Amino acid sequence: MSVSKSYAKVLYETVSENKSPQEIAKACDDLQAALSAFARMLDESRALRLALESPVTSVREKIAVLTEVCQRSKFPEVLDRFLVLLANKGRLSLFAEIVSLFRVVRLEAEGGIFGHLTSAEAMTEADVLSLSQAFSKKLGKRVSFEVKTDPSLLAGVKVTVGGVTYNGTLQSQLEKLRDQFVL
Repeated sequence: MSVSKSYAKVLYETVSENKSPQEIAKACDDLQAALSAFARMLDESRALRLALESPVTSVREKIAVLTEVCQRSKFPEVLDRFLVLLANKGRLSLFAEIVSLFRVVRLEAEGGIFGHLTSAEAMTEADVLSLSQAFSKKLGKRVSFEVKTDPSLLAGVKVTVGGVTYNGTLQSQLEKLRDQFVL
């Protein structure tokens, strides 16, 4: 297990500790919203990113910045404590990966499975939801996708879930035709 996944798992366990399933879902939703908001802040604020990533900034100064940002943004206390932990351990650089893995850890804890969906063109939320529901029905588990776009596929989608790839791309079909003609 990677260091980032370990942190994501500990964060999930902390949020879900001594709570009912409904309370866990709400706490996780709130935390995911706060994690996303903080990630956006890092993306949008060069000054914040420099303050937190610079080796010149002391751990104490990083913690002061994080605490101030969390208080002003009214983030959940668990996020404030978690960011302070990352600063103390010198792991703030893993934040983006931890955010991504938190979603996976949560889904797995809820009995779901995470997959990768790659399409030739950008897909609408409705299309992604439709595919998610179809795969959930097929696999008997809730399926959530990380969505990517790859124009080299020409058309169609490629889905990888549970180590199995379903390739319905035009590129794949053309390769099959080529292989049939070459043989």
